[in-house]
Amino acid sequence: MHGAGRTVKADSPRWAGVLGRATLMTAASLAVISAGCAGQPRAKGDAPSASLEQPSREFRAHHAEVLEHLGHVDAMAARLPRESSTEQRQTMQRVVGFFKEHIGPHALDEERVLYPAVRQRAGDGNRITEVPIYEHRIVERWIADLEAEAAKSSPDAASFSEKAVHLVGLLRAHFEVEEQVLLPILDATMTPEEFKREIGDRMAH
Repeated sequence: MHGAGRTVKADSPRWAGVLGRATLMTAASLAVISAGCAGQPRAKGDAPSASLEQPSREFRAHHAEVLEHLGHVDAMAARLPRESSTEQRQTMQRVVGFFKEHIGPHALDEERVLYPAVRQRAGDGNRITEVPIYEHRIVERWIADLEAEAAKSSPDAASFSEKAVHLVGLLRAHFEVEEQVLLPILDATMTPEEFKREIGDRMAH
């Protein structure tokens, strides 16, 4: 284990390839959206495996719970066009409620607590969290779009369904970037106790 305060330089040989994967994985997330693959179930091998020794294991476990709920949201959104108008309105409210209550606050917590810790330990001058933060802005806009559509007197169920499914796809890819690119930096530079004290205990969502 490594003590607090140690950083992993962004230009070190060990992390050069890791940092470069952020851009590639973000491109993969856009491909998911473009292909409309968000409705497809995740293969068992897709989810990053969390070792019991990983300082970030509880954070990863929370991600796993959110991903499970995203699967339910994905299914609800996919069947939305086949529902009655009354059912559609109820489903849209449930989908928007989940995104606003769970995804939005979690993203803000990450920017307040998780991302600064990653930048500190990745070394001075790194820009490793810029892409995930930009993805948060996309998520915010799309949630607002879904909320506006759901509030219409005659909402477009097909449009809502498509955007919600695509948002689930973006979030799945976004979580993968965090777990495969950002969290390994903290796992390599923090003890479980440090991670809990500096990140876990300060995350409200």
